Amino acid sequence: MPRYQYAPTLEIYTDLSFFPHPGCVVTTGTFDGMHKGHRYLVGRTLQAAGEEGLPMAAVTYWPHPRTVCGTQPVALLTTLEEKLRLMEKAGVECAVVCPFTMETAAMSATDFLQMLSRQLHVRRMVIGANHRMGRGGLCDAEGIRAEALRLGVQTDIVGLLEDRSQRISSSEIRKLVAQGDMAQAAGLLGYPYLISGTVVRGDGLGRTIGYPTANIRTGSAEKLLPPSGVYAVRVHVGEVSSDGMMYIGSRPTLRSGAEETRIEVNLFGCRGDLYGREIHVDCLTRIRGEVQCASLEELQQQIRQDEQACRRYLNIL
Repeated sequence: MPRYQYAPTLEIYTDLSFFPHPGCVVTTGTFDGMHKGHRYLVGRTLQAAGEEGLPMAAVTYWPHPRTVCGTQPVALLTTLEEKLRLMEKAGVECAVVCPFTMETAAMSATDFLQMLSRQLHVRRMVIGANHRMGRGGLCDAEGIRAEALRLGVQTDIVGLLEDRSQRISSSEIRKLVAQGDMAQAAGLLGYPYLISGTVVRGDGLGRTIGYPTANIRTGSAEKLLPPSGVYAVRVHVGEVSSDGMMYIGSRPTLRSGAEETRIEVNLFGCRGDLYGREIHVDCLTRIRGEVQCASLEELQQQIRQDEQACRRYLNIL
């Protein structure tokens, strides 16, 4: 059965037909980034679920609908694993991962709502005021409410959340991350921008110059990375957290030809073996952009300056 326990308080279902609860209150969306607006919607859904005495379920789509329907993949604020972790932190009780295919995209809002109502036993639904559903996103929030009412499902429409008169949206946050504005992005997300992945073996150069790094492979090629450069970060491995600095880029000082983008993290005061471990990096601020040094010695000097800048920033947080 495609159900497993992801965290102590979160149930995850990857097949709607295996949802076991006799009724639920549901919200639905892509939830990329699980930003402040998403968490506000989750909170309102939890409130409605409490009123109904039913479990709360969040239906999300994977892959991202625009990746399936568009001409190129969407740069994602969160991988699926990151999104599920953030959902758990937000208090989501049941996460339903709905596989998004061209067949899903072709469904009308009525057909999709009927499927949700039948398979999840939906009693009440909570959606954002800008939510759209159905083929081509033709059905707006009021249309969804009217269609759901025909199925006997009450629908609450929640107004959009703003931050200092700025609308909170995944699209706006993507722009900020792509510009390297990590502080503004964190303000809309409600947490520092996160990069998660697995520590893999690199070429060991960092260790030879006194700055060993954890080389990170992210869980999705579509994960949006901030622009190349050096960042002050906070790193979490298991239950242990450390300050550090992160480099994103293609190492122009060392390469002789084209090289793929690397993510390398130096943890201050940590010398343990992290190979194969899952690592989570909070991107706090961009210290500088990409630079090309004339020699390895000049690179070492630049890294020392980067470390000092990162430590100064981290000490004032």
